[in-house]
Amino acid sequence: MATQFKTLIIEKRCYLSYENGQIIIKTEDVEEAINLLNVHTILINIPFVSLSAYLINELAVRNIIIIFTDNKKIPSCEVVPYSFGYNKSKALFKQLSFTEIARDTIWLTILTYKIKNQILLIKKLGLKKGCKLKKLLSNISAKGVGNAEGLAARIYFKELFGYKFTRRKESTINIALNYGYSLLASFITRTLIIHGYNTALGIHHSSKSNPFNLTYDLIEPFRPYIDEIVYLNKNRNFDVEYKKLLISVLDRVTIYRNKKYKLLDLIEKFVIDTMHSLDKLSKVNE
Repeated sequence: MATQFKTLIIEKRCYLSYENGQIIIKTEDVEEAINLLNVHTILINIPFVSLSAYLINELAVRNIIIIFTDNKKIPSCEVVPYSFGYNKSKALFKQLSFTEIARDTIWLTILTYKIKNQILLIKKLGLKKGCKLKKLLSNISAKGVGNAEGLAARIYFKELFGYKFTRRKESTINIALNYGYSLLASFITRTLIIHGYNTALGIHHSSKSNPFNLTYDLIEPFRPYIDEIVYLNKNRNFDVEYKKLLISVLDRVTIYRNKKYKLLDLIEKFVIDTMHSLDKLSKVNE
């Protein structure tokens, strides 16, 4: 168990309770207290954990979310306080008013960010296919999106993980990718809910069975941050230290619009900027 970048990671069988502004973690032989002022998320990576109702209520009051992982150690659900999304009605009406032109324009911007970040990673790792992705990027700028996302993914993943690699095959690489992506998705969802947005109403994704269409639109530019860690650790077992390494990406400093941000802060900034841009473009197109 460790605090890292304000994320509390629970890896051992234990009982969690609340006392005097602290979360109390009791195992068979150890009791540990952590000040909740230092925590914004609790990630529970083991099913053998009990939580007191008192603690859950205190976490809700403090807007701290709890994320649970499944038997494959992939985040499967989260507990989000009702107090999040105080302006839901206002945000929902905005979302419903977004025009098709605005959504298409923003999706092109998101996809451009994603492919640019893929190109930067390919270049950073000293691999070969950056030129193909650059050509693809210039084509989508001139001709629209089309099937550019799928083409970019095929070029990109085969360059990173080999010609035979596929995202559909169960492997340690895919487990690590899914774990990392799910963590990013949890923080994007958290930001959207805080600001009152409905995560089912996507920009590009529109599956009626997916309650997180908007989350998985906004995650796209951030996937290469996870891809880099997985590439550099592609031959290791998916163990506790590997999971901590993936979580550590949230503390990585990066540049957005000429300013430096930790990735966790950048996610919030990007989500808010994107939703505001959708609103402005939609009003122009009315």
